[in-house]
Amino acid sequence: FPADSQRIVVMVHGVTGSSQFLNEPAGQIREATGASVYALDLRGHGDSGGQRGGIDYVGQYEDDLADVLAAIRQDNPEHELIVLGYSMGGAVVLRHAAQHNETVDGYVLVSPNLGPEAPTARTDAPVDADPDAEPFLALHIPRIIGIAFLGGVGDFVFGAMPTMFFNLPEPFVNTYSYRAMMNSTPDYAAGFEAIDQLLLVIVGSEDETMQADVFPTLVGEYSDGVVHIVDGANHDGILYSGETISVIDDWMLGAEIGGLGD
Repeated sequence: FPADSQRIVVMVHGVTGSSQFLNEPAGQIREATGASVYALDLRGHGDSGGQRGGIDYVGQYEDDLADVLAAIRQDNPEHELIVLGYSMGGAVVLRHAAQHNETVDGYVLVSPNLGPEAPTARTDAPVDADPDAEPFLALHIPRIIGIAFLGGVGDFVFGAMPTMFFNLPEPFVNTYSYRAMMNSTPDYAAGFEAIDQLLLVIVGSEDETMQADVFPTLVGEYSDGVVHIVDGANHDGILYSGETISVIDDWMLGAEIGGLGD
């Protein structure tokens, strides 16, 4: 989504998705902020190559992102470069920050997946959940335990086997390999601590997968990031919320992210 701007936003989609699902918010961010916006397909998603829902090693998602950001930086050395990760994309961005932080001028995390063990994770079922409905997500627990028990040998031999299954049609990715599943969870403390650039975290008050009210304390423990809670927004709807776009715009306007200002 090109624009005549000194700012570039690179968006990373969530679990099972692709850049196709970022078309609307990417366009809205460009219109609101004036920035050029790139929407990526992670490896094995959308139009990118590789095994569908699979990777060659744990860490490949953030290495791919680092390659893309380095290429954009090489072509645009004077631009402000902001990376935005949504849901699983937020996990990938945090993993990137822990290893390749120097390329980026600012971070935006929208409903970032911090993992099932994070204090932000919601473990209770939604109040209006249908007990007779097919589950959205299923895990192959014996396979996961077996591969984890075997350690590096198990990953090498069996890491491409599917362990995560989503009740979704095409064009969604509906299975993830063991490696891809493991790559979808960050060491959130290391990621936040590595970010010394400006950081904005946005989460919906009605997110079905995470506890929004825990984010301010958690993010504040490890970083100087700003947290904004969008009242009434759920996990899928937050990217399409006008308030989310407005918050991102205000944050960019109020921050001299790369020293360029406005």
